[in-house]
Amino acid sequence: MNKNNYEIIETIGKGSFGLIRKVKRLSDGKVLARKEIDYKRMTEKEKRQLVAEVNILRELNHQNIVKYFERFVDKDKTIIHIIMEYCEGGDLANIIKRCKKEKKFIPEAVIWSFLSQLVLALNECHNGGSGTSSMSKPHPPILHRDIKPENVFLDKDQNVKLGDFGLSKIIESENEFAQTYVGTPFYMSPELINESCYNAKSDIWALGCLIFELCTLEPPFQSKTQLGLSAKIRQGKVENLPHQYSPELNRIIKSMLTVSHEKRPGTQDIMKVGKIRSYIIERELQQKMQELCLKEKELKRLEGSLKEKDLALKKREELIMAKEKFIVEKEKKFKVLISQQQINEETKISFQNNFSSFSSKGNSMIGFSNGVLVDSNFKENF
Repeated sequence: MNKNNYEIIETIGKGSFGLIRKVKRLSDGKVLARKEIDYKRMTEKEKRQLVAEVNILRELNHQNIVKYFERFVDKDKTIIHIIMEYCEGGDLANIIKRCKKEKKFIPEAVIWSFLSQLVLALNECHNGGSGTSSMSKPHPPILHRDIKPENVFLDKDQNVKLGDFGLSKIIESENEFAQTYVGTPFYMSPELINESCYNAKSDIWALGCLIFELCTLEPPFQSKTQLGLSAKIRQGKVENLPHQYSPELNRIIKSMLTVSHEKRPGTQDIMKVGKIRSYIIERELQQKMQELCLKEKELKRLEGSLKEKDLALKKREELIMAKEKFIVEKEKKFKVLISQQQINEETKISFQNNFSSFSSKGNSMIGFSNGVLVDSNFKENF
């Protein structure tokens, strides 16, 4: 495949190294997103990050992670094209911006849904493809390292899709920690502020910041200076959510924003929380129902196919039986004809024999001459 297999619809995003286009795949008309990255001006480190992103995207296959399709390189123009799932619902940053403008809060049920789906996506990353609803092959644990509203997308059905794994890192061993600072300053974890090593729990901190911002429409920690921001993050003091949100939601967010990463919950812990667990169970049931519906459709299709085959077989059997009947009738007629011919032949032979006998006797005439019996073949005179 190459870029000529796609028709450009519009440009939907731009960055320092390239842009993202909405494209249509010509083979089937499917709408996708194409990330076009110019690697000519990249440093070796940035090129390695780019390769790592592609490798990570190929590893992940989960319904709450933006799906990777393929990649190809235009060496003449030094551009790599990454084909991904198109999320027409936009990102969470746009939702926050719209709610601010309209001065309204996101309903709590929607917040729980977003949180549940993001936890499932992170569980897929952190637990190497062994999590709930995983469709991936087992892979090394992956840290996202840049969870923020701009990197969480929605599809047409408002399902959450975690995307942009450009800063992600594959952790080769369970005890390995990432060393370098990356990510969004407002969502930096205390261990990053303290220049300490960190693991998957830094993603949990960022998730807590994101959910807090969805509820309040503001980040949990803000300051006009980096020093002031760092001080607030180290303290970890988080205000309560607006009154319309439940204590349960307030508690789970504060637990994700625990200063000590050792005491911070992991994805498996968060998945045990009542409403999240209920969401997961409900989704698993929906998935099973969908699978059953697909199986039912397939069975109906097979049943219809079998009925068609059965009908075709019956018609074929009827045709064969009709042919057999025709052949039997022909055989009967043939036998009658042969029998009649044999009778005719026998009659003819009998007639010929009788005629022949009669002819031979016709040469020896018997009669009376002058009152005396005379045989013409009898030469002797008496």
